[in-house]
Amino acid sequence: MTFVIVYNIFVKYIKIIETMKNLTLITLLLLSVNTVFAQDKDTTLNVQSDTIQTRNTKSSSPQRSTSNGSLGTLIITTSSGTTEIGAQNSQYSHNNTSLPLHYFNKGIVVNGALSSYSTLDLKLQTGGADRMFIKQNGNVGIGMDPSTSTRLLVYGGTNPDFKLKAPQTYLQIGVATGDWSFAQGAKAGDAVFRQLGSIDGHHGMIFFMPSIYGDGNDYIKFGDDKNGLWFAILNNKTVRIDGTVYATEINVKTDVWSDFVFSKDYKLRSLDEVEEYINANKCLPDVPSEAEVKVSGVDVAKMNAILLQKVEELTLYVIKQQEELKKLKEQIEADKTND
Repeated sequence: MTFVIVYNIFVKYIKIIETMKNLTLITLLLLSVNTVFAQDKDTTLNVQSDTIQTRNTKSSSPQRSTSNGSLGTLIITTSSGTTEIGAQNSQYSHNNTSLPLHYFNKGIVVNGALSSYSTLDLKLQTGGADRMFIKQNGNVGIGMDPSTSTRLLVYGGTNPDFKLKAPQTYLQIGVATGDWSFAQGAKAGDAVFRQLGSIDGHHGMIFFMPSIYGDGNDYIKFGDDKNGLWFAILNNKTVRIDGTVYATEINVKTDVWSDFVFSKDYKLRSLDEVEEYINANKCLPDVPSEAEVKVSGVDVAKMNAILLQKVEELTLYVIKQQEELKKLKEQIEADKTND
């Protein structure tokens, strides 16, 4: 029993000695580190074959010619190269290296801005190749360094495109580098807008102008360098085309038509009245004159109705003449019989 008590006391004593020993070693290590960073000369600590060096702020001869430090840095030198960490001025905390790249084996979290240094542009790389550029003036280039005047540049060697995507549908803007790229009938060099995918079996593309006035002063226009702006869609439901329209079919909806000519109460002018009107106005009745057309143009629906009106009037004239000819023929036949 006495032996057990003595043994336990001995074990506790040994643990106390070990604890005091560890505290002493930690204290000595902290004092050593403090001495390294506080002394008035550059200090080098050898760690096996590598070197950890502190640059003293009062040192008149920096250990690396690339350093501009005035507040002191920590230099880690290995057989592969050198890394220098520290606050070298009052504005930045620097991490310089003699190697071509910095490697991080984990993600990087930035609490603040990710910025390029001084007047340099910001570049992002993958696989050692430049992928994205942000110029000093904010211009952005994807796949190519943008010019100073291009706000956003997207470059690709073959059929470059830009997509704005939702879960089931997306807008694609592409530049065809070969025939029939992106769209049927597209030729190399064409820019193509297309909407792909669908929601409930439907997809479409809308050009919309947020205008509430309806005065014709707001518009969507198209043109080219030689002819200027020659196609316009105005906010008063008007489309203006300064050129020729080629179409296989045009359907014009109108509430104006000319079947009123066949109404019983329609007053058909006599041919003498028509002749008198033509001599005075140099145009048919109800038909716009040449001077009016040159100034105001032609309403296609209305003009077709007017032309139909003239055709129907001519038909009535022919029918009337046919009746007169029939009566005249009957009269001639009757006179022959009487003779």
